[in-house]
Amino acid sequence: MKQYYTIGEISKIYQIGTDSLRYYEKLGILSPRRGANGYRIYGLDDLWKLNVIRDLRRLDFPILQMVPEKSEPALLQLPPAHREPLCSG
Repeated sequence: MKQYYTIGEISKIYQIGTDSLRYYEKLGILSPRRGANGYRIYGLDDLWKLNVIRDLRRLDFPILQMVPEKSEPALLQLPPAHREPLCSG
């Protein structure tokens, strides 16, 4: 499994439009990193979140209820033990 995916690769894997992925980012549900070229780079934590989003949407869970509130823990926050380590250099 790759460590990072482009928006096009994620779009194909999850069969979701790139516009939806950008919308999820705008809402704060996803937060992909940016490569040196400024392009979005999705990591394993983003894949985990997309799996949760997909499952919740199948249950007719409204997307706007997945938006994190500042005063509450994020529904789609990856548990600390499973977070991706930051790259060093």
